[in-house]
Amino acid sequence: MGVQPGWPPLTEILATLSRAEYAAAIIDDVLVAAPKAADPDFYALYESSRMVEVSAVFHLWPQIKRASRLRAAMDSLVTRVRDKVRN
Repeated sequence: MGVQPGWPPLTEILATLSRAEYAAAIIDDVLVAAPKAADPDFYALYESSRMVEVSAVFHLWPQIKRASRLRAAMDSLVTRVRDKVRN
């Protein structure tokens, strides 16, 4: 957004939001906007988004490693079978 063809420049988007009495921030490649009257705390939102992302990854890491090892074993098996079929 803001750089692809057809989108207005990001500065124009932010200026439009500001004129409409919205505060805006970009958090993890996402444009977040809220009414200025709500006094949004974008820094706290950023911190909490990082915490969720990190803890989600650590929570799932054993399953990710297991799936990765299984995928490598399956790829190796498929390669061996394919090589035997070709010969």
